[in-house]
Amino acid sequence: MIRVADGVLLLIFMVLQAAGIYLKKYFSDLSLVLRYAGAACVWAAAFFIFQRVSRSVRHQTLTIAGIGAVLIAVAVATGNGEGWFSGVVLGPMNMILLFVSVCFLRLMPHSKKNSDGTRVDSSVWYGRKGMFGSTVAGALLSSVLNVAAVIILGDRISDDGKRKLTPREAVILGRSLYTSTFWSPFFVATTVMMTLFPDMELAHTLPFGLGLSLVCLVLVYVYSALGKISDDERGYPLNFMSLVMPVSLMILVFAGHFLLPKIPVVAVTAVVCPLAGLLLMPKKGMTAGDVVKKGAGCIQIDNVLMLYLGVAVLAEGAGLVLRAWPPVFIGDLLSHYGVVAAMLMVMLMTALSSLGVHQLITISATAPVILTVFPEVSHSFLALSYLTGWGVSGAFSPFSAANLLATGRYGVEAGMIFRSNLLYLPALLIAAAAQFLLYSMYFGLPL
Repeated sequence: MIRVADGVLLLIFMVLQAAGIYLKKYFSDLSLVLRYAGAACVWAAAFFIFQRVSRSVRHQTLTIAGIGAVLIAVAVATGNGEGWFSGVVLGPMNMILLFVSVCFLRLMPHSKKNSDGTRVDSSVWYGRKGMFGSTVAGALLSSVLNVAAVIILGDRISDDGKRKLTPREAVILGRSLYTSTFWSPFFVATTVMMTLFPDMELAHTLPFGLGLSLVCLVLVYVYSALGKISDDERGYPLNFMSLVMPVSLMILVFAGHFLLPKIPVVAVTAVVCPLAGLLLMPKKGMTAGDVVKKGAGCIQIDNVLMLYLGVAVLAEGAGLVLRAWPPVFIGDLLSHYGVVAAMLMVMLMTALSSLGVHQLITISATAPVILTVFPEVSHSFLALSYLTGWGVSGAFSPFSAANLLATGRYGVEAGMIFRSNLLYLPALLIAAAAQFLLYSMYFGLPL
């Protein structure tokens, strides 16, 4: 009964949050009320969910949120805590909306299943072939569907959560996802860059970002193929039946964003996924109540929800502290914003992200400082450095959305993901440095 209750609460949240996003431009006050009401549903559901998640998840959530609460208290005590409540309550809701909406894809008849409910063997690939399939499919789908791509691929590989992913299977999904951050106009990162830096030219950044993405995809596959791969390690299959659903969703989201360019991609996805799941699910003999109950029952994000809410508190606390004491020392260390400065920014974003600070917070704290200290800096080059830092830090940080999904939804230990990414990070940094060097040489910028 409790599981149905929190499922209904999350269902109500999805409707309210999506409506709030769509109405924000026209009825800002009503939009805010709807989003707060939706957030209240999430926190109420979290109360029920907290009681049934494992002791390990409860401990992690309380530890992460506790550190965040201390940082918020420090910021408030020093007069720098303005907006902390809305940041904690509303801040994580767009990503949770994405987590909830993608759950409805489980209602669709993806492929044939065995009598025990597991997918037949033809629905996944194995070994190095599977690693290749996950790398390519992850990069393709995430360029438009964002984190939703990780859930689509991860659910198939894990038999809808019936088996845990191996660390190798999980890190491929996260690494492939964040290669799209380097270039995809559908990622929120690019939208943020175009807002902060009005002189940024997408025609300058996109080719170099896409080039870095392709290099990193090769690295993703090479690193995944290293060492012994067991015969039962799985990957996403590249065939018509497995790609028709996610590619169709990608086209619908693309079309929706094209028709409504002011609406965030996450809001378009939040409408497309539930509609697709509910329309295509087998409904023979079901009443309207049965459909609602099944829809609420498919929302299974217990661990991910708790961990993400904890991280939201930590991110808000760290963000308040960082904004209160921005890194003004940058101007004392560097004479201009070139390749060295860009690499330092990538490493700073990666370090802070690994401590729970969201990339957007780091950007909002450092961008005004850089624009003031280095007024001659190329907006396109600065944006490229932030996009690169966002992608590198997302792939590496245990607190990124993809890696939290791997831990909370697919049962992979965060420590194993972190250790695996320690070997991957140096190659990413070398590729990023080469990108900055080539960009600076091509456009004649000081190194």
